[in-house]
Amino acid sequence: MSKPFDVELAKKTRQKEIKLVEKLKQIFKTLRPELGPGKNHNIEIFQENRKIAAMEVEVVRKDRWNKIKTKYKTARWPEAKKRYAQDEIPVFMASVPEDLSDIFVIDAKTWVQEGTEEKERFVRAGGKAYTYRKGGEEPFWAIDKSRVHWGFEELETYLKKALGLALSS
Repeated sequence: MSKPFDVELAKKTRQKEIKLVEKLKQIFKTLRPELGPGKNHNIEIFQENRKIAAMEVEVVRKDRWNKIKTKYKTARWPEAKKRYAQDEIPVFMASVPEDLSDIFVIDAKTWVQEGTEEKERFVRAGGKAYTYRKGGEEPFWAIDKSRVHWGFEELETYLKKALGLALSS
């Protein structure tokens, strides 16, 4: 069994995404983030009036965030999201804690090209644990934590560099 869709958790997550867009608008100087459709990605990134990228965001509980920063060696997302590396518009994979105090980001192409598969028997979401497929394992795609951009500082510079945009504009 895969993780069931939790309507309340999805609503809370969407509210965090809205707040994240507002935060990014305050720190970005030339790029303009907008709330995306939520189905394929959560945030769209514009330069002037042209959409140049998208961001797939995962909101993480604070206790799990602390483990990501201190315990785990990799940053990972479900393997099914590898499709973002093939989108026409570049997609960035991002995770933020619930309080939006931190972030890590990597472009999907690097994540897929340099990542490796990890498997997990269960997942936690909304304070609950769900076992996958009658005790089977669910594939995730993971990359060493050192390869992701950490923090809001210089995030716009990281995005522009990854997109091959002039850094002076």
